[in-house]
Amino acid sequence: MFPQSNITEADIIKVTPRENAYKLTVGGALYLFVSPNGGKHWRMKYRFNGKENAFSIGSFPKISLQEAIEARDNAKTLLKEGLDPNLAKQKENKEKTKPLHNKAQFRIDMSSDGVLTIETEKKIISLTKAQVKALQSFLAALPMENEA
Repeated sequence: MFPQSNITEADIIKVTPRENAYKLTVGGALYLFVSPNGGKHWRMKYRFNGKENAFSIGSFPKISLQEAIEARDNAKTLLKEGLDPNLAKQKENKEKTKPLHNKAQFRIDMSSDGVLTIETEKKIISLTKAQVKALQSFLAALPMENEA
């Protein structure tokens, strides 16, 4: 959707820290911020209401290059709709951390890489893609109860 450089995941893995933090530009305002301690953080530079801002996407390798590009494209879509991506992210995070009032309630979230997260009032359980497939097979094999 937006222009990008020819940077690959392999290039990013090879990136090493320097004495001072620096940016590795991907394109379309997306860059990898490399800190002196070796941290690699995806960010996007943007302007909203005349002010320059940075949208923090997440850390590499937890967030892949492709996921960072998708997050950048989503943030640019929000900007076109007149919404600040940072405020939208804060609102989304606030919803995720909202306390559960009813003990029977729980939250389920599936990430783009197939990890399933189940959150109850007292526990957070994350299942890998393989575990999700095993759970699906188990649930499919259960006999269905008659609903009356």
